[in-house]
Amino acid sequence: LLFQPGDLFGCAAKVASPSRHASQQPAASSPARGGGVTQRQGSATSAAVAPQRQVPCTRGRTMFLGEAKDLLQALRSAMDTPNIQRVLNDLEKSGGESLERGRRMLVFQEWSSILRRFEFPLTDDGFADMRAGVSSFFDNAYVRGMAREIERLCHVKPGEYFAGAE
Repeated sequence: LLFQPGDLFGCAAKVASPSRHASQQPAASSPARGGGVTQRQGSATSAAVAPQRQVPCTRGRTMFLGEAKDLLQALRSAMDTPNIQRVLNDLEKSGGESLERGRRMLVFQEWSSILRRFEFPLTDDGFADMRAGVSSFFDNAYVRGMAREIERLCHVKPGEYFAGAE
């Protein structure tokens, strides 16, 4: 099958065909899409192809659903280890200010490499942007469930890290 650029929902498909005409040049590849499907520049319909939630972000781009799911999976894996849970249980026994300070330090230590991998700056604003990006997808049951599971593993109340309607 040969498609003209823009035939499929305002996107140009990369078609490997030996009979490609000079007028059928592919559009520039989008790294966020993995290079498989590319968006036409200036297209009025390109916004309808992959709607993005408009959450301002310090990393220069908004989070998309697949990225939110991958991020949550990585955060859950980091917190769901026997050593981390033992440390959190010990901190909970001590209570008070040491609990909050220790939990903050532990979460930062465990999440910093993950946040860096997803291009979030290791600042309060970067953490807030990550939380806002994830929270913007709370209409998705998987995202909501994973966020609540991470909060449970961090021994915090639901909604303390990731806000969203239940």
